[in-house]
Amino acid sequence: MRLLLLSLVFLGTLFANPYKNLKHYTLSNGLEVYLLPDEKAKNVHIEVVVKVGMGAENKENAGISHLVEHIVFRDQRIKDNDYYNLIKDQGATDINGFTSYYTTRYITTINPENAYWITETFSKMLFDKNVSEEDLRVEKGALQIEIGEPNWTDIFDILEVGKVVETIGDLFPPTPDIYEDDFGIDYEAVKVEYQKASVYKNNNKKFRLDEVMTHYHDYYFPANMTLKIVGKFELYKMKNTINKTFAKVKKSSGKTLIEPMIKDARLDDKPYLSYENSGMQYSASVELGMKMLVENPEKMLIIESYMDNLADRLNKEFRNKEGETYSVSGGVGTYRNAAIASLYFSSPHDAFDKNIRIANEWMMRESAGDLNNSIIQAALKQKLNKFEAVEHDVDSLLSTIYQYEQYKRFYGDEAKKTPYEILKQITPDTFRRTLKEVFVSQHAYRIVQRDYVWFPYEGMVLLTLLMFVFIYSLIKFYGADINKRKVKFHRRVSNRFTSFTIILLSLMIGAWIYEWLMYGLLQFTTVTTFLDAYDIPVAYFIMIADFLASLLVLYIVVKKLFPWFYTKMLITENTMTFVGAKSKYIPLKDIAYCDITPWSPRLWGKIHGVSLLFWRPLLKIVSNQGEELYIRSTNAQHLKEDLSHIIMPEPIVVRKF
Repeated sequence: MRLLLLSLVFLGTLFANPYKNLKHYTLSNGLEVYLLPDEKAKNVHIEVVVKVGMGAENKENAGISHLVEHIVFRDQRIKDNDYYNLIKDQGATDINGFTSYYTTRYITTINPENAYWITETFSKMLFDKNVSEEDLRVEKGALQIEIGEPNWTDIFDILEVGKVVETIGDLFPPTPDIYEDDFGIDYEAVKVEYQKASVYKNNNKKFRLDEVMTHYHDYYFPANMTLKIVGKFELYKMKNTINKTFAKVKKSSGKTLIEPMIKDARLDDKPYLSYENSGMQYSASVELGMKMLVENPEKMLIIESYMDNLADRLNKEFRNKEGETYSVSGGVGTYRNAAIASLYFSSPHDAFDKNIRIANEWMMRESAGDLNNSIIQAALKQKLNKFEAVEHDVDSLLSTIYQYEQYKRFYGDEAKKTPYEILKQITPDTFRRTLKEVFVSQHAYRIVQRDYVWFPYEGMVLLTLLMFVFIYSLIKFYGADINKRKVKFHRRVSNRFTSFTIILLSLMIGAWIYEWLMYGLLQFTTVTTFLDAYDIPVAYFIMIADFLASLLVLYIVVKKLFPWFYTKMLITENTMTFVGAKSKYIPLKDIAYCDITPWSPRLWGKIHGVSLLFWRPLLKIVSNQGEELYIRSTNAQHLKEDLSHIIMPEPIVVRKF
């Protein structure tokens, strides 16, 4: 009896295999086919993917793939010349086409009674074309509405504002990126280049029918397509329908567009540690795990199974037993062949460090071999259950095909078995050996988000204090040591706009210099950034030191690059003072005379004040020693008259009566 029950469990698992009914084959003309029938589904979904998109275009024909997508729905021999309405009249929904960078997709969902009709219709729509100039006119008009008419905002495209912003960003050192820094991934290897929006708008107006049909014939041939059908249909009948329709299309060749599958990740032997310190009264959280490379599907499935199972077991410990977290989740994130296996959980302040220690100890102890067979079998069963829990709607069925398709594309020759079949064959010894290879200290991955150390909102207090220090420092940078009660006369020598521009420029240049200094310094350390590489309270001291160092750089920039920048002129009883990047004091008794002089480039460095109207006359002041300085003013004549009364007042005349 026990043997019978085990057999029934095994058979139930077998029939729950989501790939059991999946049929994948290639027709003699090269068209790739995926079929996944399901009697419990309510509808049928069909999708045809063509390997052509915006990546197959240049500036001269940008947008033609999208226009072809529209034209494919047209035909002179059907009602209204439009397949869209023809398909919709049969009760179909979600009828659409999508043009992306690498592919063009045609989809619809329909009732099971019309499953074979829609297959035949899609075959005619894609391969048997009869379109006219009128069809082109109609679809160009529809597409123009979709992408927009050319307008004045296109000037930003012509001026390449985006490239200017990107170039400015390139002047700064690169920001830390785990995939680039730790895995050595080259983002440029798969960088996609789209044309500017204005190019698509203008090109659409100029395309001719012969150009459109040439592009269509270049890419729309069976070997450049994939047909996917899921839902409620009879497999034998659907295969026959495909043989009478898609398979009858003559084998041909043309152009294709293949999305590159790049596996350039390399794993360094440096732990990734990052500490983000909010200093607020929120719950602290951690992402804890390992960096790894994905060489084969078995390794990936084992690590995914283990992380899910470990998360569930820790959830019982932290949440159900202690009530110290909302939930623990585990998983594996991938990019190309780089992967990060991690746990994520939050904890209250007092239990946070304890829970991190427990989670890390469990991972390292179990990966070292202290993992019994029952836990391994539970982990594998848990993963199998996820595969078996596929819903019977067409979206879930289609996702199964997508998953399998990407799986075969990524692993290539190693994907001879489905993920489900591989899981069924993993042994405890293989499971333990894989964990031991992945979970090593030099590949550790940890991102800690702390709440606070000493008291809630300590981070806000610290940032507020630093902000006051910054504002005070700016005032000192651009201020003067003078009693304002003794000021008899004051005048702006730089207008507010230019003053703000120079201050902003000072900050930007200071930040640029400081970022490169820090970047150069970090090349000789084992951390990515000073602030993120250390836990608090050390991080707070580094933050303050970082802030003070940046202020020092800003001070040097202001003093060295803008020594000529003055914002105001103040006159007291004995002194003329200029306030700006530095303060300048001139005793009034040392001034011989003042006069008006025209602006000249040779005066650069002697002019006190900045204005956009740089060509206006200046006020020249000459000292008793013959030294000259020039003052910027909106009206030099008025300034001369005002200063003459203050600096060199007329002598008092005593009249006799």
